[in-house]
Amino acid sequence: MDVVFGALLFFAAVAALVWSVKVTRTAEPDRPIPQVRPTLRRPASATLLQVIGVGLSLASALLLQEALGAFSALAPALAATAWMLAVAAHNRQAEGQSPHAGLTR
Repeated sequence: MDVVFGALLFFAAVAALVWSVKVTRTAEPDRPIPQVRPTLRRPASATLLQVIGVGLSLASALLLQEALGAFSALAPALAATAWMLAVAAHNRQAEGQSPHAGLTR
């Protein structure tokens, strides 16, 4: 039962983290989202979704620990990877819409 609930929590964590990128993207549709430093305008709901997503991924790792052992540490890492891929996809799209896209200096 812990494995099923842990897997559900993992998928909920990934959904919350990707949803946070969508919320941030609606606030800044044409600006890239930095992956290291905070954005200039980030909605409070996006930050809350990130906190929920990280918490759910950690809870899923704890629930999956008995079944997966040390591999349960991959749950938060995979959830973070999903967030980074969603941000990278947005940044690629935002750079394509930029009026300075394609210019070299």
